[in-house]
Amino acid sequence: MTYEFRPAKREKCALLIALAGPSGSGKTWTALALASGLAGAGKIALIDTEARRALHYARAFNFSHLDLRPPFRPSNYADAIAAADAEGFAVIIVDSMSHEHAGQGGILDWHDEELTRMAGDDYRKREACKFAAWIKPKVAHKQMIGRLLQTRAHLIFCLRAEPKMEMVKNDRGKLEPLSKGFQPICDSQFMYEMTLSMLLSADAPGVPMPIKLQEQHKACVDLTKPITRAVGEGLASWARGGETPKAAPASVPRNVKADAYIAASGGNDSFQSFWKALNAAGRNQIRGCLDDLKDACSIADSVVDEAPDQDDRPPEDVPAGGNEQPPVEPPPGEVPHDPETGEILTKPQRAAAAMTQAADKINLRIEIETKETEAALREWEVQQRDFLMTLSTDARADFALAVAARRQELRAAKDTPS
Repeated sequence: MTYEFRPAKREKCALLIALAGPSGSGKTWTALALASGLAGAGKIALIDTEARRALHYARAFNFSHLDLRPPFRPSNYADAIAAADAEGFAVIIVDSMSHEHAGQGGILDWHDEELTRMAGDDYRKREACKFAAWIKPKVAHKQMIGRLLQTRAHLIFCLRAEPKMEMVKNDRGKLEPLSKGFQPICDSQFMYEMTLSMLLSADAPGVPMPIKLQEQHKACVDLTKPITRAVGEGLASWARGGETPKAAPASVPRNVKADAYIAASGGNDSFQSFWKALNAAGRNQIRGCLDDLKDACSIADSVVDEAPDQDDRPPEDVPAGGNEQPPVEPPPGEVPHDPETGEILTKPQRAAAAMTQAADKINLRIEIETKETEAALREWEVQQRDFLMTLSTDARADFALAVAARRQELRAAKDTPS
């Protein structure tokens, strides 16, 4: 056998793309829109394991349909994809690939069948045979992957996703559940084979959150908007050997966190409206400070209902011999009161005080988030020292944490190549 080496040139590269998400996240629609751009004038095939549900989109998109039924063995998937590739389809969609793992007759079912064949109902024997029972399902899965990698058409896999938890030890040494977020339902190594993979959410259908997005593909995928035909066209151009497109300016404001704090200063209703208007990319930018934003909302909304209104307080002049008791002042700190006079504040006064507190906190956070360099942040921090001494210990601690977090963000941005 002779081996011939030729200069490397990117041309006719087949892409393997995974779109994962829970119900309602727009997987099928997004896959068809993406495929329309990838295919260009070519044909699209869709292998449907979801009881023909993909036909709901037959009027919106032009594609050929295959109803793949159980058992969902890896070889059945590989055979169906090979048949579509042989017919010359430019793009092949598989909806859903999760059934190969967890569907009827998939590799989890196959493992259980092998275990029953080997050990029957003998519990001890079943425990001993668990690893051996994986041999046939895992070998078949690897063979399927090998055949997928030889496919000349672009492949788009839709995968179901579900929330995952893992047990981790806390600082007291006790196990507690930790959320890992939504994870694709598939073999643990399947996502490794993908050229790019995205997670979609029901909160923002079609808007991608990257699982695997390499540098050369970032300019093709706008993480702030739903995936459209244009994304497929950009990826198709790159796969044909075209120039890597230049990244478009980000449409999400750089200071979305500052906007979030401004919204929180208006209270919970204001922040909820702001949150609903954000897309998935914007929400991702502020997830790390949601607890702090909730505290800011609480400050803005804080009005202690148990404290009496000014109009509800007993009269100051009690007639002689009357049965009325003089008003009993609550212990300091139980209800808001004026620190100078000691008088209980009315609801409007308390609301105004709460908004003042919120404004101070929010204004500080906005100032922090809008500093664009470490030098500017350090200079501003020095200017605020006198003001910080007027704040409570907790407030100063919050301020220090916020400054440290912003400094870390600025350093990370500086170290990241443009």
